Amino acid sequence: MSGNGAIRCIALLLMGLCLAGADPRPGIIQLSDGTSWTGDIQLIPGGTLQVHDGTVVKTIDLVRIRSLRLSAAKEHLERNFRMPEAGKAFREEVGDPYPVREFATKVELIDGSSIAGHLMTTAMTIDVVLPDAKADDPPVRHKVILPAKLQGKPGEGFQTLVFPALIRFTDQASASAAATRLQLIGGDAEELSVLTRDGLAVLATQRNADGTFSIEPALGAGMFLALRSKAGISVGWPRAGDAGLQGRIAEALKDANDFFDERVLLGTWRPEGSNDAYALLRLARRAAVVDSPTKPWGVEIWRWHIEDNGARVMIAGRGKLFRGMAATAAEIPEVTLSISLWNPGEKAGTLQIGGAAR
Repeated sequence: MSGNGAIRCIALLLMGLCLAGADPRPGIIQLSDGTSWTGDIQLIPGGTLQVHDGTVVKTIDLVRIRSLRLSAAKEHLERNFRMPEAGKAFREEVGDPYPVREFATKVELIDGSSIAGHLMTTAMTIDVVLPDAKADDPPVRHKVILPAKLQGKPGEGFQTLVFPALIRFTDQASASAAATRLQLIGGDAEELSVLTRDGLAVLATQRNADGTFSIEPALGAGMFLALRSKAGISVGWPRAGDAGLQGRIAEALKDANDFFDERVLLGTWRPEGSNDAYALLRLARRAAVVDSPTKPWGVEIWRWHIEDNGARVMIAGRGKLFRGMAATAAEIPEVTLSISLWNPGEKAGTLQIGGAAR
């Protein structure tokens, strides 16, 4: 065999070994618009997952990952431009502004460590078996881009830049994460919902036999906490903030194009020094729903990007806390704001909530 032939054979053998080790893993991909897919996940052929941690570029094998989260690191509006006079540095902006978003990445590894930094653009696929699929129907394959940066078209808003906010693997190797525990004192709840305060990713929760809840690690991100009981829904939220900002968001909500035609603004919060603001909304569909007499409802947190020193607010993302169907409008749950859920106590590593909204 010639030298080139031997090299070719070795290359093919190595490729076969790599492909054989790249088995798909079961998991969940959650997009920034609230869409969620469950299925078998793998990198595209030839794809790699690389993160620059500020010092070096680290290549991470998919088999080592428990979860991966993307959140907006920078957002701004730009305009195209032209040079009206040849040879001069003056440029003239033209057309409508377009949104630009750069991302930060947090990768949680199975061994309990994590890597934070900037992701090099790559892609994955997820094969989803539809609920009504027959036994011989093939799964639906979605290709998901993991971007370092996204850019919209002139006139678009940040909500059009949909990205994978969370990728979580659900096989046995991923099940041993050190969870955060939450204990309710003097109250009861049927369900706990948790969103991260950076990318509004939904964190997995579980009710334990002793009545406490377990929450998957937030990887340093703050958490929005919400509890649902027979009495209604309580959401952790700070006390009243900037009335001017709340008014601008209320006005912007009137022009929002959404399935839910009733949007009740319950509160707003802007982290100090941030160009982001968050709005807590109770949503309902008042218009008729095809083939259903029930009323869809939801409780969500929407992220808003602030431009022009606060004069302009733009929808940038949304996270679902609860969704449901009510037979009548009167059966849509009431939502109350809770300081104890916003700023829970801690004892022996367990978050403690007083239970009652206040």
